[in-house]
Amino acid sequence: MSTPISDSIPDFESRLADVQGMARAGCKADEILKYLVSDCGLPGKAQLMLIFRYGFDTQLKDISCIGGWWINGKGELGDSEINEFLQPIINRYVAKN
Repeated sequence: MSTPISDSIPDFESRLADVQGMARAGCKADEILKYLVSDCGLPGKAQLMLIFRYGFDTQLKDISCIGGWWINGKGELGDSEINEFLQPIINRYVAKN
């Protein structure tokens, strides 16, 4: 799968595997997002959404809340709120895989 956004993500397939492994290891959504921003250097919310979309086999509407979160806590959603929205998606993925 290749899109202009996925092409802007270095090692896209590896990032998908990383987030899936983190989810299986019990990491929360905010921890995964922080990893993608801090450790992987992904500056764009569209990139974060794409990784969650394909990494956890869900639809864009289910992860659009990422647009309201940011690593510095200055988004509309904080870590606890983003976990509340995204954790069920991550848990569903882990249960299937």
